[in-house]
Amino acid sequence: SSATTRPEGPMGAGEKPCTGQASAVFVIGLVAGTGCVIFSKTLFELKSEGLNGELLPFKPQVFQSWLMFFGMLFALPMYLGTEWLRARKARHDPALKAAMDAEPPVTVKTLLMLGLPAVFDLLSVLLMVAGLMHISASIWMLLRGGGIVFVALMKQFALGDRLTPAMWWGVGFIALAVTMVGLSPMLAEAP
Repeated sequence: SSATTRPEGPMGAGEKPCTGQASAVFVIGLVAGTGCVIFSKTLFELKSEGLNGELLPFKPQVFQSWLMFFGMLFALPMYLGTEWLRARKARHDPALKAAMDAEPPVTVKTLLMLGLPAVFDLLSVLLMVAGLMHISASIWMLLRGGGIVFVALMKQFALGDRLTPAMWWGVGFIALAVTMVGLSPMLAEAP
C-alpha cells in the first residue's frame, strides 16, 4: 500500500487523497455557497415600491427557484455538446469508441427517472428559500447542515449500506447540534 492511497474500508474504498486542486474546489464551493446565502438574505431584506406607492418587502422565493431551474437547464446543452465531442473523438480513437459502446445508453426513460429527484430538489430549494425569509442566515446555514443526518439515515435504511459506530456518533452529534441551533431562537425569546 503506497502512502498516497487510502486503506480499503467503508469510506476509504477507491477515494483519492486530498490534493491542492481538490482543496481549491472545496474552498471555492464554500465561499460561493456562503455568498449565495448572504446575497439571498440581502435580497429578502429589500423593499420595493408597490403599485399603490407603498413600500413592500421583496420576497420572491418562487422566482429564485425558477432562476435555479433556468440556470441548471444550461447543463443539458453542455452535456449534449460534450457527448458530441466525445463521439467525434471516438471516430479516430478505437479505445474511446469501445468505452463509449460499453456505456449504457441515455434514454428518455433515464431522463424521466432523473426528473423525479430534480423536481424534489426544486421543491426543497423552494422550502429552504421560504425558510431563509423567516430566520437569520447564520441559523439557516447551520440548519441546512442537518441534511447530513437524513443522508446518513437513507444510506443506512434505504440503501442498506451500514454505518459504522463512529458514523452513528457523528450523526448523533450533528442531530443534537442542529436541534440546539433550531431551538436557539425560541430559547432566546424566553423570559
